[in-house]
Amino acid sequence: MPVSSKPNLSTGSEKFPPHSAASKTTDIPELVRQIFRTIKRDTNPGVQEMNIFFENGKWVLTGYCNTFYTKQLAQEAVLRIIGDADLINRIYVA
Repeated sequence: MPVSSKPNLSTGSEKFPPHSAASKTTDIPELVRQIFRTIKRDTNPGVQEMNIFFENGKWVLTGYCNTFYTKQLAQEAVLRIIGDADLINRIYVA
């Protein structure tokens, strides 16, 4: 199955936590778009059914891939964008 062309965008006017390197970017939906594009590029698109969202003060990454290496690439791509914010990587390796 191909990677979804539409990222899961967070609703509303949530702003990113100020302690993150990504706080210079405008808002959560824009960060989600940046993360989605970066993961797609870095994993060539190795993460299937990918979703990215901001929930309860933490970023959550979901989907599935074939290797732990791809899961790690996706995680590193997110961390480059969100900085020191909390990330929960729920990508399943099948």
